[in-house]
Amino acid sequence: MASFIKKPKNNIRLADQAADRIREMIISEELPMGEPIAEIPLSNAFGMSRTPIREAISQLEQEGLLKTIPGRGAFVAEITIQDIHEINELRRVLEPLAIESAIEEITDQEICQQHKIWLNFKHQYDKTDKCPKSDLLAIEDHKLHELFSKKCKNKRLRNFLNILRIQTLRYMSAYWSTEEYVNEIIDQHIEILESLKSRDLERAQKAIKKHIKFNRKFYSFN
Repeated sequence: MASFIKKPKNNIRLADQAADRIREMIISEELPMGEPIAEIPLSNAFGMSRTPIREAISQLEQEGLLKTIPGRGAFVAEITIQDIHEINELRRVLEPLAIESAIEEITDQEICQQHKIWLNFKHQYDKTDKCPKSDLLAIEDHKLHELFSKKCKNKRLRNFLNILRIQTLRYMSAYWSTEEYVNEIIDQHIEILESLKSRDLERAQKAIKKHIKFNRKFYSFN
C-alpha cells in the first residue's frame, strides 16, 4: 500500500516522531495485525530512548491501532468487518457536519485540482475500460476526505475525524478492493466535488453519505 503519512520533521517531539513511524508501519502492514510491539527493539531501531516509544504506544492505543493485554504487552490491533461498519457509521454522521463547517473554507483551487484528477480517472476508465490501480484510487480518496477535516473549523470534530481517518486508512490498506465498483466510485467522487464546486451544502452532504454507505461493498474478508 502506498504511503499516506508525511515524514516527520525534525522539530516534532520524539514521541510524535515515534508514533508517526509506528503508525506508518501499521498502515503499510509492515507491522501486521496481532504483531507484538516491544519498546526495546523500537527504541534501538529509531535511535531514541524508551520513554518516547512508551508515549507513542499510548497515543496509538487511543487511536485504536494498538491494544494492550495485561501481563503480555502491546499488540497491533486486529480489525474486523464490525469495526469497519462502526467506523463508517460514525463517518456518515460526522463527515457531513465537517462539510458544513468546511464548505466555504475549501478553495476553488483545491476543489478544481481534485476534480481534475477524478475526471481523468473517469476518462481513463471510459476509454480503456481498465481500472486505475486501487492504491492510486485510495490515495486520492484519502486526500479528498482529509480535506474536509483539515478545513473544518470545529477543533474537536476535526480531531475526532483525524482518528477515524487513521482507522479508515488501516482497513483501506488491508481490505480495499475496487475493481468491481470502480466506475461507481469515480462517479461518486465527481458528484461530491461538483457539489462542493457549486457550494451546494445539501447536495454535498447527501453525496458523502451515499458514498460512505456504498463503500461497504468493496471490502473483502477472504
